[in-house]
Amino acid sequence: MKNCSMQSLATSALVFFKEKCFNQISEHLRVALLNQITKDRNGEKVDLDLLKHCIQTFVQMGFITADIVKVDDDYVWKGEKNLSIYESQFETHLIQRSKEEYNQKSQTWLCSFNCPEYLREAELNILKEEQRADYLL
Repeated sequence: MKNCSMQSLATSALVFFKEKCFNQISEHLRVALLNQITKDRNGEKVDLDLLKHCIQTFVQMGFITADIVKVDDDYVWKGEKNLSIYESQFETHLIQRSKEEYNQKSQTWLCSFNCPEYLREAELNILKEEQRADYLL
């Protein structure tokens, strides 16, 4: 007979991983991810698939219940999500860093471009950010 008060093995494993691994490296992981996003914004080559999977870790650490499901040739976590860890430990930092980077870029553009060129550069960067967000998030 199944004990309803016990966590599933997958949920227990996720909680263990969060406590023993993720909580120890989450700040370093966030900094590394933000640095990779900056590199991508600056036109440097970045492994976007790896970046996407690492960002997903912040989402997965918020799962309330979890299970492992095979999708195509890969195993993925599925479960009831709580985005508070993603929002507090990654998203707020991403938004702040984005504001700082684009404030800096816009100042450079103001000094380098006339009005139509400035608007084209801003529009191009907005489009790239939308594509990046669609893929990574």
